[in-house]
Amino acid sequence: MTLGRNEPCHCGSGKKYKKCCLEKDRLVEQKHGASASNVIPFPGGNKASKGADKFVNEIKSFISNELEWENQEHQELALGLFPQIWKEYRMRSQDDMEELLSIVMLWNDFSSQKQPKYRKPGGYAGALEYFVTNVRGQWVTQTELADKHGVSAGTLSRCYGNLMDFAEEKMLAEDWLAEQKDGMPKFGGPAAFSQLENEQFMHKLAKLIEEQQFESLDEAKAFLSQHMHHIDKLVDTELSDAEKAVDLLAEAEREPLPARRIQLVKEALRLDKGNGDAYVMLAMEASTLPEALKVAEEGLKAAAASLGPGYFEENKGHFWGLIETRPYMRLKFCYADLLKEQGDIAVAMQELEEMLELCPNDNIGARYDLLMLYLADQKLDRAEKLLQQYDMEDSASFCYDRVVLSYLKDGFLGDLDKLYKQAKRSNPHVPAYLLGKKRLPKQRPQFIGIGDEDEAIEYALSHQMLWSNRNLSGLKDWMKRSR
Repeated sequence: MTLGRNEPCHCGSGKKYKKCCLEKDRLVEQKHGASASNVIPFPGGNKASKGADKFVNEIKSFISNELEWENQEHQELALGLFPQIWKEYRMRSQDDMEELLSIVMLWNDFSSQKQPKYRKPGGYAGALEYFVTNVRGQWVTQTELADKHGVSAGTLSRCYGNLMDFAEEKMLAEDWLAEQKDGMPKFGGPAAFSQLENEQFMHKLAKLIEEQQFESLDEAKAFLSQHMHHIDKLVDTELSDAEKAVDLLAEAEREPLPARRIQLVKEALRLDKGNGDAYVMLAMEASTLPEALKVAEEGLKAAAASLGPGYFEENKGHFWGLIETRPYMRLKFCYADLLKEQGDIAVAMQELEEMLELCPNDNIGARYDLLMLYLADQKLDRAEKLLQQYDMEDSASFCYDRVVLSYLKDGFLGDLDKLYKQAKRSNPHVPAYLLGKKRLPKQRPQFIGIGDEDEAIEYALSHQMLWSNRNLSGLKDWMKRSR
C-alpha cells in the first residue's frame, strides 16, 4: 500500500511523510533498482551530459514540488544554488544525489524554522556550498567562497555558524533521538527530550568522537553511520554529577508545582554548583527583582569559576558553539534582562556587549536588546556600529530600529522615509501597536513568525522602553501621517 505524501510518516516521527522519509525511501528504491549502467558518466569541464541534466532536473523538481517553503526567497536560493553545485562539483551518482538532497532538506528545515532574512543571498549560498565541500571532504576556504558569492568572509562565517548550530541541535539530535525513542524513556510527549537533555546528548557524542582519535572526517562519518542505530548505547556511560544535575533540571522543567521545581533545582546545584541553567530557574522563581538579581549574580560567579580562569580568553569568540558554555550564556542573558528591568542600563549594556564578544554569531539574540538600549540611551555611534556589524540582519526589529536611528541622527531628513517603507515591508503590523491603534497583550507571544502579527507584538513589547521615550514623539506623529 502506497503511503500518501500528506499522511503521517511510517517512521513514527509525527511529521508528514513528504517532510520526513519520502525522499529517503525514493532514493533507496532507486539505489536498489540500479545497475552499473545507471551510473551517470561525467565527461569533464562544465559541460553537462544528458544524464547530468536529468539529475539537475530531479533536484529542481524536488526543491519545487516535494518541499514546502515558508519564504519564496529561500526556495529561489535553493533553485539557484544546488543544481549549480551538482554541475560544478561533478556529481554523478545516486550517493551524490542523496548527499546533496540531505543538504537541501537541511536548508529547507533551517529556513522554515529560523526564517533567516538577508539583503544578499551570498552569505547563506556560500555557507551551504562550504557545507557541501566539508561533507565531500573537498578543500576550499571560506574566503574563496565569500569572494565567489560576493560577501565578506565574516558574513559567510556567521551564516555557516548558524547552519552548523542548527544541524547540530535539530537535525542530528532530533533525528537520531527519534530513531532511538522506542528504547528510551519518554517524558510527556513524542519529543521526549528537553533542550538540556539534547545538549547533554550532543556533549557526550562529541566526547565519544574525540576519544576515537579519527584521522579524517570520512572515518568519523563511517563510524557514526555504522553505529547510528545504537548510538545511545555508546554514549550511555555512567553519569557524572554534572550530568545527573542536568537530568534533575530537565525534570524540574516538566514539574508543574513551584515548590517541587525549586527543590529539584537545589538538588541539581548540590551536584553541580556551577550550572548556569539552575540559577536561571531559581531567578525566575524569585519573588522580587532584587532577589532574582542576587541569584543571577551569584550564579555568574559560580558558573565562571566552574569553567575555569583561562577558559574565557582561550575560547572567546566560540561560546555557544561549545555546548558547555550555553548555560553560562543563558544566565548572562537572563542577568542582562533583569538589569534592564531594574533600570541599570549601563551595566546591562556591558553584559550584552560581553556576550557578543564571547559569541559574535549571537545565537541567543543579545544584539536586539543591545541595539534597543543603545538607542534608548542615545548611544547613537554604538548603535550604528552594531548595525554595521550585523549588516545582513533584516529582521523587523533591526528594520524599525534603523528608522529610530535615522530619526535621532538626522530628523526628517536623510533616509527616514525609505527606511520606514523598508520596515513596513519587513512587518506591516508593527506601526499599529507602536502608535496605539491596537492594544498590546500582557503576555509575550510564545512563537513568532517572520512578518506576522506575533512578531509585531514581540517587537512592540520588548521595545516599550525605547518607543515610550519623549524623543520619539515627533517620529510617531510623522508615522501617523505617513503612508
